Amino acid sequence: MPRFFDELVFEPNIDELREMQRDRKVTVFTGYNNSGKSAYLKKIAESEKVLYLGPNRFYSFHFMNLFNYDENELNNYRNNMNSQRRSQYSNFETSFYDTNRALTRLSDNKRKQLFDVFEDLFGVAACVKPEFPDNEFSNKYVDIGGDSLSVTSSGTRLFLGVLAALMDDRFQTVALDEPELGLSPMLQSKLAPIIIERLRDETLFPHAPHFFITTHAHTFLDKQVPSNNFVVSRDGNTITARP
Repeated sequence: MPRFFDELVFEPNIDELREMQRDRKVTVFTGYNNSGKSAYLKKIAESEKVLYLGPNRFYSFHFMNLFNYDENELNNYRNNMNSQRRSQYSNFETSFYDTNRALTRLSDNKRKQLFDVFEDLFGVAACVKPEFPDNEFSNKYVDIGGDSLSVTSSGTRLFLGVLAALMDDRFQTVALDEPELGLSPMLQSKLAPIIIERLRDETLFPHAPHFFITTHAHTFLDKQVPSNNFVVSRDGNTITARP
């Protein structure tokens, strides 16, 4: 059992894996629990300008925060992740974004594109509204079909939060741990084509990021290009991924 994350050995290593998948848009890791799928994502996230979205994505909020630009945002998060990685027996699973931050960081135009896609998929309008319509300085919230996003299902918040995070064009690579978490089969069936088949790339992802994901759900396997799926296994400190 490794005491430190850096004791793990990856076959193929990250550079070799990236070269294998260089012309692809998605790489899928699957396998048993504790096989090392998430460890592959965390190793990939050591590189700069990689967005890591861990399994801790369950957040609820009513009012949206103000967006405050922080030039040290990425460095602070990466330093925190590296610090956890150097700790003994430590497992880091925190996402770079929560849904509130992911939505407020989008430009008005990108947020509208996201909400338009949501309405197209589910037939329910989404928009940002002020708490008091006659006061533009009042707190704002996300309205989903007449209700605050805070009282909709956790799956709805997760769905919007993941897509909003993936739209951040600062990142050309995204490491997403189990996109199916908290999503009903219906929500999974809506999200999977966006991530795996990239059906909304022109609208949502014009920056053409590569998605590395882990999954236990057949919905998120790449059935069109089976060689994009890697079965991960572990033998001691060695983690192996085979297409």
